[in-house]
Amino acid sequence: MSLEQLLGKRIVELREGKEWTQEKLAAEAGIAPRHLQQIEHGKRWPRAATLRKLAKAFKIEPEDILRGI
Repeated sequence: MSLEQLLGKRIVELREGKEWTQEKLAAEAGIAPRHLQQIEHGKRWPRAATLRKLAKAFKIEPEDILRGI
């Protein structure tokens, strides 16, 4: 499994833990739903700014998203 796929899986786990849809997370993070979909499917590695937006939406540190992958 690639790093992109592992990161995508981690983001899905975090999102589902909050019982959020992709659309809800994208709105909370201020990113396009299509962009989030590509990240979750392991087709794209997010830029640092996008990772910070996702972490802020989850109310965690960016490092916590990357931990374990």
